[in-house]
Order: sequence, then C-alpha cells, then structure tokens
Amino acid sequence: MKRIVHIIPVGHTKQTLIEGMRQFPFHKAVLVLGKEAGPGERQAEAVAEEIEKELGGLAEVERMHVDMDDIYSAARDIAARIKAEEKAGNQVMVNISGSLRSVGIACYLACAVTGAELYMALPSYEDGRVTGIRRVIKIPLFPIKTVGREEESILLYLFEKGPVDSMDRLILGLYGKDKDSPGYLNERARMSYHIKKLREKGFIDTDRHGKSLRISLSKMGEVYSAGHRAAK
Repeated sequence: MKRIVHIIPVGHTKQTLIEGMRQFPFHKAVLVLGKEAGPGERQAEAVAEEIEKELGGLAEVERMHVDMDDIYSAARDIAARIKAEEKAGNQVMVNISGSLRSVGIACYLACAVTGAELYMALPSYEDGRVTGIRRVIKIPLFPIKTVGREEESILLYLFEKGPVDSMDRLILGLYGKDKDSPGYLNERARMSYHIKKLREKGFIDTDRHGKSLRISLSKMGEVYSAGHRAAK
C-alpha cells in the first residue's frame, strides 16, 4: 500500500487544514511555509508548530519553504517536491484549505503539471468564527497542453543548462551535431518546428538579435520542467 503524503500550505489557522486532511488517509504531511520571516509568516510558523504537535505520532511531518511572492517559483518548487515524493513510491495530495491566494494558485499549477490531487475544505461558521468544516471538495484540473517526447527533451535541456543563444547551439547540446554533420539541415528544420510549437504553447520564449535566436524557458516552461525533471 502506498503512503499518502499531503502537501499543505500553512496559513493563519490550523482547523480547516487538519480537519480537511483527516477526511483522507495520511502518513506524512509536508507543511509549506514562506522563506521570508515577516509578521504574517511568523504567525504561519506558529500554526505549523501547532500542527506538528497535534499530529504527534500520527504522521511524519516535514517543512518546506517557498517564495510566497513569486507564484511561478513556488509552483516550480512544489511540483519538484510532488515528483520527488512520487518517485519514492508515495501518493501525493495537496491541501489548499488555508493557503494564501498566491500559494493556492501555485499549488494549482503544480498539480496541473504533475497530476497530483488537489483539494480544499470549506469551513463552517458560527457567530463569525470557524467551527469546523462543511465538506471537502476535490478541485478538477484543466489539462496542460500535451508535449511530445522531443519537445520535452528540449524543455528539460533548457531547464538544466539554461538559455541558448542559437538553434545551432541547442542542436549541438542535445544531439551532438554541428553544421558539418550529415543530415544537419533536416535536424535544424525539425528543431525549428519544435521551437515554434513550444512557443505557441507558452513553454518557451525566443528573442531574435540579428541572425541569432535566443531560446529560453518561459515561467510556465520552468514549472512544467520542474514537475517532469524530478521524475527522471
């Protein structure tokens, strides 16, 4: 049986987070907190401590820290954590019941590129106070545009090596072929086709300077690559 890992962005209250998670099996909780130690984050750290005490011997608890102000950076880190847990044989669920809006969006993007389940608990109120949860809903994910095997290899190369300043440099890095290699023109035509498709899908950015074409990952391309590189 797979262990169930819940990734949980921590806000300023633990009740909906804990009660939402208790509606599912759980063996481990990964509490997501901010890197910056502002007043709001100190409160979230205090809530994280309460969660750790409450779970006690019931589940393993870990923390991870993301940039709360950068949605794409947070999504990239969360996607990488999801794939790392899956690679370890675990099933991952993401609980956004108490997250800040920006981190909730980051979690949605991370789940969209990895396929992890996303859910949230809807709170119940009495006299303006949270008294529990009404129900838990699983949030459907719109599919990310499909990427072929060669297109994915381009994305992962750019993710690991960084931007390239020409298509020739990309072909050399990926396939070890230069302009003197047999069949190079056919290779270049195929690469041009893949670059065009990836740009249309929003995964890469291109910037032409004279005859040179700089090729780099877009923010969404970085998130996608983080969610797929960790699985390799």
